Amino acid sequence: MGVEYEVTRIKKQLEKALNREIVDNEFILDLLTNLKDLKMTLEILQKTRVGYHVNNVRKKADKEVVINLAKSLIKDWKRLLPDSKKNEAKDKTDSRQMDKDSQDLIQQSEINPSLMVEEKDNTTVHQSHNNDKDMQVLSSGNPTRDLSRKLLIGALSRDGLNKAIFKELKGPNMKYKNRVRSRISNLKDSKNPNLCQKVLSGIITPEQIAKMTAEEMASDEMKKLRQGYAKEGIRDAQMAVTQGTKTDLLTCGKCHKKNCSYNQMQTRSADEPMTTFVFCHECGHRWKLLVSSYMSLFGIVT
Repeated sequence: MGVEYEVTRIKKQLEKALNREIVDNEFILDLLTNLKDLKMTLEILQKTRVGYHVNNVRKKADKEVVINLAKSLIKDWKRLLPDSKKNEAKDKTDSRQMDKDSQDLIQQSEINPSLMVEEKDNTTVHQSHNNDKDMQVLSSGNPTRDLSRKLLIGALSRDGLNKAIFKELKGPNMKYKNRVRSRISNLKDSKNPNLCQKVLSGIITPEQIAKMTAEEMASDEMKKLRQGYAKEGIRDAQMAVTQGTKTDLLTCGKCHKKNCSYNQMQTRSADEPMTTFVFCHECGHRWKLLVSSYMSLFGIVT
């Protein structure tokens, strides 16, 4: 299929993802990465208006890597405008600065064997002795939280997760940095506390989490959302491929014309009636048709 079709498909998925109560950063990151791989033209940008949704990602996403990729796409697409040559030198400078910022973000996310702790003005740093070496632990003023931090440091120490990732990827390369950044992001996610608890309790070993995919580390709620995305994507693809049956008995509620086609799909259990989907060839509007309306329209009497 063409680039315009693929961009339109990604735009619809972005729109649905941004309208959810919980923003799925990993899912949006995959969509933006796919967009970056496509050969975009000014005509496709104007037809699909995908830039509007990518700009919304920049405003609504809460992870730096997603925001930076959205900014990078917008800067690339601005170069397609007729007057982009005037600002070409400035864009190149901004792009290099953004790449540097992204690299700094990755470096800051690495797990350091010495467990370097961010220094803050009004924070007391206490020494906690380990079998091998001293570790610095930030004091929160709450004994329970301090103990949890010590357990977390022990679970993710140099002999645990960091060593497992290094062994898996055979060295400190870019894949290693991305893998470490992903583990930290998921372990710090306040919306997915079960993952950290399973690591602390030993249910998930450092060797296991070092190899886990983003889908496997996601919370149960996020997994359900992604399953919904997958079902919607499959259905949209099937609807796009299936031509359907043309009819002039159906009227589009948007443009009020009768140039429509319909087809039926099994969207529920086998003993439930099939769902009728209608597509308007004039304005592209899609809608579902109730079974009772469908039967009365075509003179089916039960």
